[in-house]
Amino acid sequence: SKTNKTKDMLIIDENGDFHLVLAQEKKAQTAALEAIAAEHQIVNAYTFGPALVIDGAECEISKEYGYNPNGNEPRAALGQMGHLSYVLAIAEGRGSSSGVSQQELAHFMAELGCRQAFNLDGGNSAEMVFHEVKYKGMPGGDERGLSDILYFATAVPEE
Repeated sequence: SKTNKTKDMLIIDENGDFHLVLAQEKKAQTAALEAIAAEHQIVNAYTFGPALVIDGAECEISKEYGYNPNGNEPRAALGQMGHLSYVLAIAEGRGSSSGVSQQELAHFMAELGCRQAFNLDGGNSAEMVFHEVKYKGMPGGDERGLSDILYFATAVPEE
């Protein structure tokens, strides 16, 4: 129910599909959200961004968007390849790795074949655990608590 005219939004519906709402005035963002809600149940909404890929096309990232959009930083992104098919990406930064700009991350996600992709937080919070292996955007960096996570699970038994 709350919008932010300076941040893009990732909306996830009842089918697990992504909808991206770009930063704009409250009235336009509210109209975009109402249009999604008219056809779908909104299950999750994330305000951060920017949107990296929309409908398979790489987004042009504003030089003004968020924290250091043109600088090489540790970054994390979430993309949807197709129905119930997702990809997570982490770019290491600082130390021995240089990180990436938001535009480079958008290009990477588009090249992977994402239909929709969204930039998540970066720095120390660019972190992923996959099959008990931890990947960090800032290896060896100062730890800070993560208050939010995205968790993927399945109710389909393995064969």
